[in-house]
Amino acid sequence: CAARRMSGAGEALVVFPGDDVTATVRATGGNVKIGAGLRLEGDTILATVPGVVQSKGGGKGGALWWVEANARRYLPRAEDFVVGVVEDRGGEFYRVNINGPGLALLPRLAFEGATKSFKPMIEIGDVVYCRVLSAPRHMSPELTCISASGSRKAWSTGECLFGELKGGTVVRCSLRLARQLVKPHCAVLEALGAELPFEVAVGLNGMVWVNTADSRRTVVVANAILNSEMLDEEHTRAMV
Repeated sequence: CAARRMSGAGEALVVFPGDDVTATVRATGGNVKIGAGLRLEGDTILATVPGVVQSKGGGKGGALWWVEANARRYLPRAEDFVVGVVEDRGGEFYRVNINGPGLALLPRLAFEGATKSFKPMIEIGDVVYCRVLSAPRHMSPELTCISASGSRKAWSTGECLFGELKGGTVVRCSLRLARQLVKPHCAVLEALGAELPFEVAVGLNGMVWVNTADSRRTVVVANAILNSEMLDEEHTRAMV
């Protein structure tokens, strides 16, 4: 059954697969959105992975609930931002490794301003930053490099949020660390940014693209990011 533990932030609910967390989730009232690590069966909300129950938001928009699991295998979820590596090319789709159970599909025209005669030529081994468009349970997830809000800039400008990531390297981390990296004030990224210029694209799938002026700095940034997972903010800034 679910267990509670104390942390610096208060009481946390630790769960294992099959635990019923309905009471905890419903106690906040209002609309509820179910995220990664939770499954709705009838009126019951069950945990599907071991970890700590987390939530954010609330009010009219509803609260999002999920299980924070220190896992490395990613389960695709619609609207997640992910980093992927192209492993195959077909007539209409690229097949992309996003660290999930199988390869995801990225349509060749799923880029800002792309047409049949004006589209990027992505090669096998290239890295792309995408949005998960859909993640059917028994089908390959579909990706897109088109923003949900739309963009006035075409893929060819190199100024779009999504698309090919040129140069740099990809490192893999736990899904827990990936979620820490995308927070508004991430200690390790802020500390690194104060020391040297670099580019980073963080995928919620546990794949992180890092690019700097040279390979030595890239290794420094990548190692600092990976080493920060078990450190608090004070020790993270001291490490950098």
